[in-house]
Amino acid sequence: LRGVGAWGFEQEWLRERTIDDDARDAHGLGIETAAELGLLGLLALALLIGGVGVAACRALERDRALAAGPVAALVAWALHAQIDWDWEMPALTLIAIALAGLLVATGERPAMNRPTLAARIALAGLSLAVALPLAAALRSVILTDRATTAVQAQGRLDAAGFAEARDLLRRAGELNPDPNPEIIDAGLLIGRGRESEAAASLERSLQVEPDNPGAWRLLAIAVRRSDPARSAEAERRARALAPRRPG
Repeated sequence: LRGVGAWGFEQEWLRERTIDDDARDAHGLGIETAAELGLLGLLALALLIGGVGVAACRALERDRALAAGPVAALVAWALHAQIDWDWEMPALTLIAIALAGLLVATGERPAMNRPTLAARIALAGLSLAVALPLAAALRSVILTDRATTAVQAQGRLDAAGFAEARDLLRRAGELNPDPNPEIIDAGLLIGRGRESEAAASLERSLQVEPDNPGAWRLLAIAVRRSDPARSAEAERRARALAPRRPG
């Protein structure tokens, strides 16, 4: 009921996890708020969302054409924030906050004060600035999940399935600048005995995200035969970043 404290999810995950994976976030705004801030934090979040929802309804009553875009963008943001950490991305969340403020203002202003065409165009641009990256990120998540399923079934993958999984990961990486698809791809390559390619890919990923224990762990496997010293170093880094591995 009290939560573990702000930014405490990662530490709690390391203590309680039952699988050999790290996690910094709960991949859901509601879940992470409940885990870290408890019932009061969840209530505060509900009040915030509810308040914006009421303002959105009022804005739609006052000026449906003006409010439709911001409402759609905020709904997309709120839904996607339940499966990814959008609230930690300023480029998305600051725009979402601006759109929420505009809806509040629109709901409160006199009905006769209609915005100019330029204001409507600017608002449409802001709405698209939220909606389009979210759509790309969601598509990237879907592609990555499909590829992950293929990785988990790697023993049954034929050459065509292997190529398809790699293509899914490539497309996911193009949609969302996240090293995760490249790391999963490295796991695929290791499973096919292509350790040198996997190692090169992992080294690139670690330049972007040097605190990813999963990438260090895979690198340790990829260079175990070709560079034992680097493998040992990578394993040490993985253990330092995620010290409480199961077993």
